[in-house]
Amino acid sequence: MTDRLQAIRDRYDVATCGPWFIGENTTDNQGNVGNHVGTERLPVAYVYYSADCCDAAFIANAPQDIGYLLETIERLEGELDRRPVAD
Repeated sequence: MTDRLQAIRDRYDVATCGPWFIGENTTDNQGNVGNHVGTERLPVAYVYYSADCCDAAFIANAPQDIGYLLETIERLEGELDRRPVAD
């Protein structure tokens, strides 16, 4: 695993466990409308409506997506390691 992939793995391993979701529309203390993104018990981000609505979906799905990608990379690296070396 490269240093960059290990850094991603390290951040993933200590991030708030999911699944994450996009919460109800809320208004912050300055009157801005948006959505909390996070777990049922812990919002981890607030996405304002001025941002693209796809941003909230991207953030909410990031933990599961990153976990899947890391597992896929590790599986493929394992497959490469088990391949016979050509003479």
